[in-house]
Amino acid sequence: MRNQVLVVDDESFMRDALHQVLSLENYDIFEAENGKSAIDLFETHEFDLVITDVLMPVCDGITLFKKIRENFPETKIIFITAYVAKNSEMKLASLNPDGYIYKPFTINDILRICRTSLTNSGG
Repeated sequence: MRNQVLVVDDESFMRDALHQVLSLENYDIFEAENGKSAIDLFETHEFDLVITDVLMPVCDGITLFKKIRENFPETKIIFITAYVAKNSEMKLASLNPDGYIYKPFTINDILRICRTSLTNSGG
């Protein structure tokens, strides 16, 4: 079975770019423009991996992370962010995500972190 991956970002170009890159790995890719839309998708889908931006309107990535961890603890979560302030990095690390990557990133960076996360889940 193909891995189900949910990409969550308020910027459509970022969702599109990630969709194209992840298609190289033959994942089933879904998209949401914010954390609320992502949570709604969990009502009808199971995801192996969620790649989420941190800063988004309506429901941010940290709130989304907490809801997923609470209700779907087996789902792997990777943060993507453009903000590298020390306190932000420490906050993200303290949540213990399955990974995080900073924008701008390369195709190889995102593919590597996705493969690593999914391999560690047995996917």
